[in-house]
Amino acid sequence: MASAVAESIKCHLEDDEVGRRISFPIGTLSTHRHEQGSCNTETGFFAALRMTWRSRRDFSVASPSQNDALFSKESQAVIQKDEPLFNTGAEIYDSFTFLRCPAELTAEKARLSPGQRVLDIGCGTGWATMTAARLVGENGHVTGIDIADKLLNVARQKAGLSGLTNIEYLPGDAHNLAFEDNSFDAVLCASSLFLFTDIYRALNENHRVLKTGGIMCFSTFSEGVFHPVMGLINDRMRKHGKNTLQRTAISVTDSPEKCRSIFIDAGLGNVEITEENCIVLFPDKKECWRQISGSLIVRPGLSGLAPDDYRTLKDEVLLELEQRSTSQGISVDVPVIFCTVRKL
Repeated sequence: MASAVAESIKCHLEDDEVGRRISFPIGTLSTHRHEQGSCNTETGFFAALRMTWRSRRDFSVASPSQNDALFSKESQAVIQKDEPLFNTGAEIYDSFTFLRCPAELTAEKARLSPGQRVLDIGCGTGWATMTAARLVGENGHVTGIDIADKLLNVARQKAGLSGLTNIEYLPGDAHNLAFEDNSFDAVLCASSLFLFTDIYRALNENHRVLKTGGIMCFSTFSEGVFHPVMGLINDRMRKHGKNTLQRTAISVTDSPEKCRSIFIDAGLGNVEITEENCIVLFPDKKECWRQISGSLIVRPGLSGLAPDDYRTLKDEVLLELEQRSTSQGISVDVPVIFCTVRKL
């Protein structure tokens, strides 16, 4: 198993040479395109999540009419505190390529300088951490923390393969940081804000360990995530009389207005908010479906469908995706909101 994990990591690191992120300015909105590399994984986080969701009574008994309640405060607490949920798919986490662009951009938005000390909250397999490590250089240092130890193991292997020696990965909870006040020049958190059980407490903890003059940079997915695929899924669910995926894991932070309100309520009124769009190119319809349907954004809503309804929905969406496919693949929008705060 260890060799398989190492080979998977090596494959995704080599994808840097196969698929690159390209930036295109569109007015005030920057668009970043990330092309899917050549690595192909037969199993997926999709299958792992399906097993995990169905093993939890909260989700396995949900009927379509209950989907809107799936991400109540209590349900979000179940997700945040359930390390096994994130550990289950650790070995193929990086095959979910749409996660990489937002993570790397989060580090870039923090305006890091050589020699700085950086904390990466909810670091996962370390995409933002490694970007930060390159930006702060050999005289700087980056600490990545996550609740999932298997994700941290993957992150450590990736850092080793990349030759980065200025990174440390530790188990940790954003709500209770094991660091002294004023410890870091910058704090990052990519695509995890919406999973915190107590966002205000987490923000205050992150602010506490930040040095005066330092920058916190958080990112979260916007409500237009996975366009046009999310629209196709909702159209088909509506057609068959099912509840659409209107309320998902990201709903609490899926607009600049919601994010600004949260930061202001947390006492961080000087927050700067920007939006950018990461365009992800999937090589084919099956890979597009695997990643999107297996994401934490979409999977919980689909888990409430009966097996026959799920298969029908999948077949219809795949047919639509085939018609939208080009010689380059299938293009999907992943809009991201960035919230940046300087400690005064």
